[in-house]
Amino acid sequence: MKTRLEILGQNIRIRRTAKGWSQEELSGLANVTPSHLGHIERGDGNPTFNTLLSLCEALQVDIEDVVKGTVEEPAETKGLKLEKLQTKFATLSADRQREIYSILKTLISWEDER
Repeated sequence: MKTRLEILGQNIRIRRTAKGWSQEELSGLANVTPSHLGHIERGDGNPTFNTLLSLCEALQVDIEDVVKGTVEEPAETKGLKLEKLQTKFATLSADRQREIYSILKTLISWEDER
């Protein structure tokens, strides 16, 4: 089971990568060292409240979005991933699309049976 600090760090990392930022970019915007940010994202570091506020301001997220007890991917990131999958799927041959559709249909029916 993940600790609260690991969940906090993972939530920060998810939001940082969703923006396409490196740790160096976020640490510069939040005025923390890249090393400290790395510790925070791994759940090894315990940020001060001011550091946490700075990170949230730089990421343009509410503090509760990163301190929640669950790791959540921002909705806008999920949409981008779906768009990428749809684009990739459209480039496949018709035979390959049918194969993938069949696999997905089977997975969905298994889920419905649960």
